[in-house]
Amino acid sequence: MTENDTQMPETQDIPPFANPEDEPSLADKLVGVISSPSATFGKMAKYQPKAVDWLIPVIIMIAVSFVSTFMMYSSPEIKQQLKEFGLDQAEQSIDKQVEAGFLTKEQADSAMDAAYAQVEKQFEAGPIMNMIGVVIWAFLQVFLLGLVWFILARFILRGEGSYSSALSVYGLATLITSIQLLVILLITMIAGKFIMGTSVAAVMGSEPGDFTFFITSKLDPLRIWFYWVLGLGLAKMYRSENSTKFIIAVFATWLGFGLILFALAQAVPFLSFLTMM
Repeated sequence: MTENDTQMPETQDIPPFANPEDEPSLADKLVGVISSPSATFGKMAKYQPKAVDWLIPVIIMIAVSFVSTFMMYSSPEIKQQLKEFGLDQAEQSIDKQVEAGFLTKEQADSAMDAAYAQVEKQFEAGPIMNMIGVVIWAFLQVFLLGLVWFILARFILRGEGSYSSALSVYGLATLITSIQLLVILLITMIAGKFIMGTSVAAVMGSEPGDFTFFITSKLDPLRIWFYWVLGLGLAKMYRSENSTKFIIAVFATWLGFGLILFALAQAVPFLSFLTMM
């Protein structure tokens, strides 16, 4: 038997990467992840992942966040609602700490005064200072969550791909996050009332805290779309023939992590803000 006879047919018939000249353009990827994610990621899997695949969508998301923030700050009514929302969240967290015995009434009053001063300072600084944090968080989120999805796809689901593959998939999927931000902005400006998201809980204005809120906060068509595209993209980029397995794993990770945060918020009062994540 010759050396060629012992080679696996997959490596003979399917090259690791296709001709770069036939690679889809960035515009094709940006449009395709929305219109036909399965075909788009299937084509991308034939080529080396590129930094621009995740960098441009993240820049788009940051730009949309800038526009959204400036427009909301330009409305005195909505700006006041944002301020009141921040104070309400701080007050609820402090009240829970008092109920649990972590703070005395006097300490709670001091903590509320500090929270009020912090919120006032934040809004006096204007949207520019707030957006610095958004930029930092946007890139941290891509790298950290990209690592999570890489570990899931490569080591748990045994796919074939690199960390860059996960960055490309997650980055392109953030285009859906940009759409979500625009929808939130549109609803807020038309209704004249600030909403936190596009979930059932956000639209109904439900108060965070109980398990019903957790369930309704996950009933979010745009978030569901995001994670479906993410799971599908990981399956294609990590060369799996079983996309369903990847999609289920992604949704299980999203919901499982959410349950952990919910449990922490219930157990530790000063972590009650985690119910909003």
